[in-house]
Order: sequence, then C-alpha cells, then structure tokens
Amino acid sequence: MKNFEFNASQGQSGDATLLPEDYFNAYLKSQSLKNGFVLAVLELNTLNKQMRDMISMSQTLIVTIEQEINRED
Repeated sequence: MKNFEFNASQGQSGDATLLPEDYFNAYLKSQSLKNGFVLAVLELNTLNKQMRDMISMSQTLIVTIEQEINRED
C-alpha cells in the first residue's frame, strides 16, 4: 500500500518498496485467481457493451423527446 501511495503521489508520500518476486509466485500459479481474472474480463466486456447500448438508447430518446417538444401543432 505504501508503494502504491508513493507511486500515486509521485514520491511525495509513502515508501518506495520493492516486493520480492516470490511474493507473487503463489498468486501467478493459482488457477482460481486466473479463472477469476478471466471471468472479470469477460464480465467487464459484457457490462461495457450494455453501457454503450444504454447510452445509444438514451441519446435516441433525448432526440425523440426534443423533436416532440419542438413539434408545431
């Protein structure tokens, strides 16, 4: 955490610490962690598409509402 703080603050706070390689080896070899990461990537792609679809529908709805408001009877 202190290393992240150091990097995020560009050295203004926290400590520059190097984590040993063996600290991450167990995580990198973990099949559960790999599966979770892949699932997170797939879900993120799905959520991004849904968000783009919602934005498109919202823009279409806004245009339709504006046209209705500006329509002369």
